[in-house]
Amino acid sequence: MTLENLSKKVAIEAQKKLRDGGIHAEVIIIPYKLNDGDVKKEPKDMMEFLEEVLMMPKGSYLIHNRKPDIVALRQIGAVLLRKFYPAITVKQIGLLYGFDHSTICWSLDTAQDRIDTKDSTFHPKYIRALKEVHAWLAK
Repeated sequence: MTLENLSKKVAIEAQKKLRDGGIHAEVIIIPYKLNDGDVKKEPKDMMEFLEEVLMMPKGSYLIHNRKPDIVALRQIGAVLLRKFYPAITVKQIGLLYGFDHSTICWSLDTAQDRIDTKDSTFHPKYIRALKEVHAWLAK
Protein backbone atom coordinates (compact mmCIF):
# COMPACT_ATOMS: atom_id res chain seq x y z
CA MET A 1 0.00 0.00 0.00
CA THR A 2 1.40 3.39 -0.99
CA LEU A 3 1.75 6.25 1.47
CA GLU A 4 -0.93 8.17 -0.43
CA ASN A 5 -3.41 5.27 -0.20
CA LEU A 6 -2.60 4.76 3.47
CA SER A 7 -3.17 8.47 4.14
CA LYS A 8 -6.55 8.36 2.39
CA LYS A 9 -7.53 5.27 4.37
CA VAL A 10 -6.59 6.95 7.67
CA ALA A 11 -8.54 10.10 6.76
CA ILE A 12 -11.63 8.10 5.75
CA GLU A 13 -11.53 6.02 8.94
CA ALA A 14 -11.14 9.13 11.09
CA GLN A 15 -14.08 10.83 9.39
CA LYS A 16 -16.20 7.69 9.83
CA LYS A 17 -15.42 7.44 13.55
CA LEU A 18 -16.19 11.13 14.05
CA ARG A 19 -19.46 10.79 12.12
CA ASP A 20 -20.44 7.70 14.14
CA GLY A 21 -19.90 9.79 17.27
CA GLY A 22 -22.26 12.47 15.98
CA ILE A 23 -19.52 14.86 14.93
CA HIS A 24 -19.19 16.08 11.36
CA ALA A 25 -15.64 17.00 10.45
CA GLU A 26 -13.42 16.97 7.43
CA VAL A 27 -10.07 15.29 7.93
CA ILE A 28 -7.30 16.48 5.64
CA ILE A 29 -3.81 15.07 5.65
CA ILE A 30 -1.34 17.61 4.32
CA PRO A 31 2.00 16.29 3.11
CA TYR A 32 4.99 18.18 4.40
CA LYS A 33 8.70 18.22 3.79
CA LEU A 34 11.18 16.85 6.28
CA ASN A 35 14.58 18.25 6.99
CA ASP A 36 17.68 16.13 7.61
CA GLY A 37 16.83 15.74 11.29
CA ASP A 38 13.37 14.36 10.51
CA VAL A 39 11.74 17.36 12.14
CA LYS A 40 8.29 17.88 10.66
CA LYS A 41 7.76 21.28 9.13
CA GLU A 42 4.08 21.58 8.43
CA PRO A 43 2.24 24.37 6.60
CA LYS A 44 1.06 25.85 9.91
CA ASP A 45 4.68 25.98 11.10
CA MET A 46 5.67 27.80 7.92
CA MET A 47 2.93 30.38 8.43
CA GLU A 48 4.06 30.98 12.01
CA PHE A 49 7.66 31.38 10.80
CA LEU A 50 6.46 33.75 8.08
CA GLU A 51 4.79 35.91 10.74
CA GLU A 52 8.19 36.24 12.44
CA VAL A 53 9.96 37.07 9.16
CA LEU A 54 7.43 39.79 8.32
CA MET A 55 7.41 41.02 11.94
CA MET A 56 3.71 40.35 12.46
CA PRO A 57 2.09 39.33 15.76
CA LYS A 58 1.53 35.62 16.28
CA GLY A 59 -1.77 34.47 14.80
CA SER A 60 -1.94 37.37 12.31
CA TYR A 61 -2.62 35.09 9.35
CA LEU A 62 -5.81 33.94 11.08
CA ILE A 63 -7.20 37.47 11.51
CA HIS A 64 -10.09 38.21 9.15
CA ASN A 65 -9.61 41.80 8.16
CA ARG A 66 -8.31 43.78 5.21
CA LYS A 67 -5.37 45.59 6.75
CA PRO A 68 -2.67 45.71 4.04
CA ASP A 69 0.03 44.01 6.15
CA ILE A 70 -2.26 41.13 7.10
CA VAL A 71 -3.54 40.72 3.54
CA ALA A 72 0.07 40.68 2.27
CA LEU A 73 0.99 38.05 4.88
CA ARG A 74 -1.84 35.76 3.77
CA GLN A 75 -1.10 36.33 0.07
CA ILE A 76 2.63 35.67 0.46
CA GLY A 77 1.84 32.67 2.63
CA ALA A 78 -0.51 31.21 0.03
CA VAL A 79 2.08 31.59 -2.74
CA LEU A 80 4.83 30.05 -0.63
CA LEU A 81 2.61 27.21 0.56
CA ARG A 82 1.89 26.32 -3.07
CA LYS A 83 5.61 26.59 -3.90
CA PHE A 84 7.07 24.60 -1.02
CA TYR A 85 4.16 22.21 -0.36
CA PRO A 86 3.09 21.37 -3.94
CA ALA A 87 0.53 18.79 -2.85
CA ILE A 88 -1.44 21.31 -0.79
CA THR A 89 -4.74 22.40 -2.35
CA VAL A 90 -6.45 25.79 -2.22
CA LYS A 91 -9.13 24.14 -0.09
CA GLN A 92 -6.50 23.02 2.42
CA ILE A 93 -4.95 26.50 2.51
CA GLY A 94 -8.44 27.87 3.06
CA LEU A 95 -8.98 25.54 5.99
CA LEU A 96 -5.63 26.61 7.44
CA TYR A 97 -6.56 30.31 7.13
CA GLY A 98 -10.25 29.94 7.91
CA PHE A 99 -11.37 31.12 4.44
CA ASP A 100 -13.08 29.36 1.55
CA HIS A 101 -11.16 28.17 -1.50
CA SER A 102 -12.41 30.99 -3.74
CA THR A 103 -10.83 33.56 -1.41
CA ILE A 104 -7.55 31.67 -1.62
CA CYS A 105 -7.76 31.55 -5.44
CA TRP A 106 -8.28 35.32 -5.44
CA SER A 107 -5.31 35.76 -3.07
CA LEU A 108 -3.04 33.65 -5.26
CA ASP A 109 -4.04 35.57 -8.40
CA THR A 110 -3.62 38.95 -6.72
CA ALA A 111 -0.29 37.98 -5.17
CA GLN A 112 1.03 36.78 -8.52
CA ASP A 113 0.00 40.08 -10.12
CA ARG A 114 1.78 41.99 -7.35
CA ILE A 115 4.91 39.84 -7.81
CA ASP A 116 4.87 40.21 -11.62
CA THR A 117 4.47 44.00 -11.45
CA LYS A 118 7.06 44.26 -8.65
CA ASP A 119 4.58 46.12 -6.43
CA SER A 120 6.69 48.51 -4.33
CA THR A 121 5.23 47.46 -0.97
CA PHE A 122 4.58 43.78 -1.68
CA HIS A 123 7.55 42.61 -3.76
CA PRO A 124 10.32 43.32 -1.18
CA LYS A 125 8.33 41.45 1.50
CA TYR A 126 7.80 38.53 -0.88
CA ILE A 127 11.50 38.30 -1.79
CA ARG A 128 12.56 38.43 1.87
CA ALA A 129 9.96 35.83 2.82
CA LEU A 130 10.94 33.55 -0.07
CA LYS A 131 14.62 33.59 0.94
CA GLU A 132 13.92 33.12 4.66
CA VAL A 133 11.40 30.29 4.21
CA HIS A 134 13.70 28.52 1.76
CA ALA A 135 16.54 28.68 4.33
CA TRP A 136 14.19 27.59 7.15
CA LEU A 137 13.03 24.53 5.22
CA ALA A 138 16.63 23.62 4.39
CA LYS A 139 17.66 23.58 8.09
